[in-house]
Amino acid sequence: MLDLVEQPGLMMTRIDAVRAALAAGRPVQRIEHKVAASVTHLGLVARLISPALAFVVTTGHLPCTDLSRVWWQDQLGGAFPLSIPDITGAALSHQPIDTAKDAALLREILINGLIRALTDAVAATVPVSRLVLQGNIASAINGAATLISSQRSDLLPASRAVANALLHDPELNPTNSPSGKNFRRSSCCLIYRASEVRSASTDATCGDCILTP
Repeated sequence: MLDLVEQPGLMMTRIDAVRAALAAGRPVQRIEHKVAASVTHLGLVARLISPALAFVVTTGHLPCTDLSRVWWQDQLGGAFPLSIPDITGAALSHQPIDTAKDAALLREILINGLIRALTDAVAATVPVSRLVLQGNIASAINGAATLISSQRSDLLPASRAVANALLHDPELNPTNSPSGKNFRRSSCCLIYRASEVRSASTDATCGDCILTP
């Protein structure tokens, strides 16, 4: 995925493809570039955060720490194909879950490393509020914990604990909203602006949106 960070043209191509998909047959001009950029960003960071969080709460290790070793296929619709190098040795041995350590590891290497690089690349390609992008990251963290715990109920305490530790960050989650079904991000991802409704109604917003009553 390093190509997305280093090649602005490739990031713009991805954003344009998402914009066309959001238009859904309507004139693409109906979809603002910032909306497509935010949705693109949310999809990218969620795809990195979900497997990383799952790997941490099951093994105590991070699967990959370098964008140059993360490969992806540029496809739309659902989760795009993602792969990392074979993991051997210590990374396959289970370590006891240490919430503080695991959250610090994810924050330092993933959130402040890979995710920040992608966030900077999106912001440099299309002007979009940093508050929106930070909210996307927070939403992806909560979404990952929700998905993990829905598939593995035994991992609910660990995934929620690590997610809450990550969300205890005034930049990502200024309202300190806890992970879980009642989580509310502090900004909107803007996808409601792609709706025919064009309003902050429950039909056009996400479940964790700040605009949701």
